[in-house]
Amino acid sequence: MRNGSDWQTMLRDADYEAEVVAKARALGVHHRDASGIAALEKQVAALGDDAAASFEAVEDFFTLSRVREVLAAERAAFADTRTFASKFQGFSTSSQTAMAVARARNFITLLVAIDPHMLKIGKQRRPGDKRSVSFSGTPFSMKLLRGTLPVRRWVLTPCDDTTDLGAVGRMASPAMPEVMVAGETIRLGSFETVEYLAGGTAALLLITQMSNGEAPVALTCDADSGEVRSTQAVGQAPSRLQMLASVARMFDRDDAWDAVRGLLDHPLHFVRWHALRELIGMDAGRALPDILRLMESDPQPAVRRGAGTALAMVNAHLAKAA
Repeated sequence: MRNGSDWQTMLRDADYEAEVVAKARALGVHHRDASGIAALEKQVAALGDDAAASFEAVEDFFTLSRVREVLAAERAAFADTRTFASKFQGFSTSSQTAMAVARARNFITLLVAIDPHMLKIGKQRRPGDKRSVSFSGTPFSMKLLRGTLPVRRWVLTPCDDTTDLGAVGRMASPAMPEVMVAGETIRLGSFETVEYLAGGTAALLLITQMSNGEAPVALTCDADSGEVRSTQAVGQAPSRLQMLASVARMFDRDDAWDAVRGLLDHPLHFVRWHALRELIGMDAGRALPDILRLMESDPQPAVRRGAGTALAMVNAHLAKAA
């Protein structure tokens, strides 16, 4: 292929197009029917937030032999099709490579391969280095399919949306290290997580994570002090609401005020706070009653503090403009 025109000629070739479409359909049928993954996704989707039943269904289905069959089909399709596009989304870091093999609205299942050499390098610390440990905020399960893997469990002090995360001090506490062996399963709740440790062999994990849990946010804590470093939304829905609120303000929609103001009653405090900021951006004077209401009665201390700071800034702005 010398240039773009050559590529276009190939892609417009009827025989080539027919070959690609036929192979894509065949692989799609394999994933949907022959592999049984589609049936598993429907089965687990029907279980809703029942984490224990969901984990059991996934772990019973994805045996090591089943995983080998799925991967063999992927490799064969890749070798046979020049434009192969896998159904399974891939992820990677320096020490692990993952592939999402099943998912529905209420769960996601990953195959995770861990490189022990790269994990050992990643665990090395220099003076001044900081370590962190992350909590997803939802229940998840880990089944070791192959290899050995040293791990350490961490437990987070339970919290809800009224907890002042900036003032609680240590929240994350480690347990003693343990070594997972092939066939072993660890199931964890919303306020627990696992840290991979160096010293094991090449490992293949089956990880299933639920979409909903008891924690109001996902947290990252300092591994030494146990204090909260950062938070983020559990799932994408809250972030989408925040984004839509910003878009409504930026495009000066006539219905933006009422739509954004409705988010002040959202159950998650960071959505309420974002909505208040957008209202201030639209009309600071009109937002004063809502600033006062959140400053006095919001159940989250951080929102009350933020509203108090916003009130002082808005009053100064209005006084200057008068």
